[in-house]
Amino acid sequence: MRRIFSTLALLCAFIVGFASHGAQETRLHDLLPENLKVAREVPSEIEGVTLVELNDGSFLYVFDGQPYFFSGNLFRFSESGISNLSEEYRSEQRKDILGSIDPGEAVIFPASNPLRETLWVFTDVTCGYCQLFHREMTAYNALGLEVRYLAFPRFGMESESGELLQTAWCAEDRRDAITRLKAGESLPPKQCNSPVEGHYLLGQRLGVNGTPAIFSGSGVQLPGFVPPDQIMARLGLSQETPD
Repeated sequence: MRRIFSTLALLCAFIVGFASHGAQETRLHDLLPENLKVAREVPSEIEGVTLVELNDGSFLYVFDGQPYFFSGNLFRFSESGISNLSEEYRSEQRKDILGSIDPGEAVIFPASNPLRETLWVFTDVTCGYCQLFHREMTAYNALGLEVRYLAFPRFGMESESGELLQTAWCAEDRRDAITRLKAGESLPPKQCNSPVEGHYLLGQRLGVNGTPAIFSGSGVQLPGFVPPDQIMARLGLSQETPD
């Protein structure tokens, strides 16, 4: 929903900007609402069209030197089928961003069989589906999946979930703390110089608007809760458990 509202606000800003300044004289940066910033501009696959990535993870495609743009995904037809070029670009960006995170910032549950894939999971201890995901942790790990939790308080840093995630990340044993909190136990509040706020901002940049938000090491997003008996197929991996 956050991304929908951002896009609507952006459209309104463009209408007002074009009406008051003239289409050819107005710069994209000047028309964005205060909460939106241009994170990156790169040439798109279409000559004369620039891909503009905003800080909420949404995309615009702007026609160079023209008063036209569109938001959303760019698709390409080919003999092999339809490719979502926007999603391919997002996956590459996610791969680079997630690959730059210090694993020491995450709460890691390692694979119990030979490693098949690393999952980065934005989580909230008060989220029902996050709790369900966590109860299946042994099954995920047995499939050769290493789970790396990142914090994403759904209702903001000042919420109850923000405080609980701070407590989990400030605990001496983070895995034990997050397990107990997801089971509904109460722990003494803790504060420290944790990466929780950084994770929250990173999640927003990646377009996370609900938890759990699951990303593979290659940058592919699996929205929402995916049970163990389905996740390997969603990742394009065989169902066979490594010996």
